[in-house]
Amino acid sequence: MEHPAATFGLTILFAYQLAACSIQDPGNSRPETETQAGGKALTGCAQVGPLTCELPPLQDLSAEACAMLRSCLEGRQFGDQLIEQVIDCDTPVLSAASGQGMAAAVAAQLQVDGPPSYGAYLFIHLQQGWCPADILLEPAWDHGGYCESQHAFRWEAGATDSGAELHVVSERICHMPLDQEEIAAGESDIAMSECRRTQYGLAGNLVTIISQFDTEGPCQSR
Repeated sequence: MEHPAATFGLTILFAYQLAACSIQDPGNSRPETETQAGGKALTGCAQVGPLTCELPPLQDLSAEACAMLRSCLEGRQFGDQLIEQVIDCDTPVLSAASGQGMAAAVAAQLQVDGPPSYGAYLFIHLQQGWCPADILLEPAWDHGGYCESQHAFRWEAGATDSGAELHVVSERICHMPLDQEEIAAGESDIAMSECRRTQYGLAGNLVTIISQFDTEGPCQSR
């Protein structure tokens, strides 16, 4: 016959063990590195979008975007283009505040297989900071002069409650140097102009291209 005091002691010990397991079991609390969607929190930018930069997110886009592009792009081959150097960057162009998200375009002067070129890149702001996501405008020769670009953003709710869509219109105009006779004749210094319209889908930390259309000449309306 079991002694009542021993039975009482075992009951107390069993209850204590249950309480300890409940406190220590990670299944009873969400780890800090886990998102509400059940995936891991972002620690790097490699899987954010097509640009695949193996770098941690930025906290200060204005101060660090150009340095990030240098680390991400220099020495990499994109199609038939080898980016040798990121020379300088324009001031980031930010999208308007939106409940769907925040984006920016960063244009850069580049050395591509020798000739000076000009390109632009999409940055997306995520919970952990800014990540480069895609090429908005592939590097193009600056025709011995200079190029400039403009970017317009429009956010929309996506096809599902968990996603969003970002529409970006990017225009690039490159100017070439003119001699005195050409200037006197009133010739245009525009060497080339183009317009690209890109639709992105965003879900969690993933940016994908839905559609993209290129046209020659300036964008008629953004």
